[in-house]
Amino acid sequence: TSAAPDVSAAAANEQARAAMVVRQHAQEIMKHLRDTHLPFFLETERFVVEITRSFKPSPEQQMQHLFSAHVETVSGQQLAQPVPAEFALKVETSLAELFSTLEQQLDQDSKAARPPPSREVAAQIAFITEYRPLIANDFFRTPEGTPPYVTYKDLFLRLRKWQVALRRQVGRGSSPRHLETLSRALAETRGQQMEVPGQYLAIREPLPEQHVRVDRVLPELGLSERGQAAHRRITIRGSDGNPHYFLVEAAGGAVSPSDERAVQLGQLLNRCMEKERQTRLRHMNLQIRPIVGLAPRCRLLSDDPKSFSLLEVVEDHLRARGTSADGLALRVHDRAQALAAQRRPAMEVMNEVVDLLADSALLDYARGFAPSAAHLWSFRRLFAIQPADRRRD
Repeated sequence: TSAAPDVSAAAANEQARAAMVVRQHAQEIMKHLRDTHLPFFLETERFVVEITRSFKPSPEQQMQHLFSAHVETVSGQQLAQPVPAEFALKVETSLAELFSTLEQQLDQDSKAARPPPSREVAAQIAFITEYRPLIANDFFRTPEGTPPYVTYKDLFLRLRKWQVALRRQVGRGSSPRHLETLSRALAETRGQQMEVPGQYLAIREPLPEQHVRVDRVLPELGLSERGQAAHRRITIRGSDGNPHYFLVEAAGGAVSPSDERAVQLGQLLNRCMEKERQTRLRHMNLQIRPIVGLAPRCRLLSDDPKSFSLLEVVEDHLRARGTSADGLALRVHDRAQALAAQRRPAMEVMNEVVDLLADSALLDYARGFAPSAAHLWSFRRLFAIQPADRRRD
């Protein structure tokens, strides 16, 4: 029994030494690259520092990211079952740690800054004062030690209510529409050697001499509210004259191995579809969105403002009819569980969802963004080609 702790301690020390050797080699490589490519290194470092400094996540964005993670976790549970005490404590602890972190930041800023407090400090104080009692009322345990919700469904509805409210608040608070209001240095920088991010993620051998370089970051800032979060969008004009759009995810995590594998899997599937005759005739491929990590809590996500998903079509259609996508999702979830208990095919749920949507939902959405009848006809033609039966060709 005494030998087991010694073995584990020796293994831990060996892993620590191996990690230290890796860090030393990485530092040596970075030092060599900095010495041999100093202008490129300084330009890239300035870009990364300005992005991470200017696009700091607001308290609303940090809480929005936390609620999105909890919603994704709860969505995979049986919504009719009661919430275990361990999971309720995990939700409460994560929210309490967020407020504790914000208060520690306030203490550090108050010691370093002179009165009066800056605009960011005042906004952070107002956020803690306004949101702490509301969050405590919805998610913290009562004096009796029980959470204010019983089932996963109750927790899901509370999380979604806050997620939607925070997304609306983040979109309303993103008033600066020009880059110079956040970073004048980034707005005035002209690129010379830095390349547009995301060009080294392809499977093929990279050709740096053919890569597009950064000309400048355009002054207009955008806002993307796709999915369950809202992020700022920057536009980089490349040396080829084309705009390259990126979302700045300041409250998300670093690029994980799962993100890299998802991008690589999409690229492999696209190569397979390029070689397959039927998919090539239908112009079918997957939209790959490269992810470029800048810092442990900041990354760039490639974006296309002109693209949209079928989820956005469904949400827009339901919103026009006065209903919400959450109600439909809960209905589908409950119906799928009932059919699974009866051992009936889940396709019946899909048929019920189709009956709730109008046949012209996608066409009405396309009419809203098509600038002309010619563009609408091209969209309908390409959309009709993809599911068409081309076996006789």
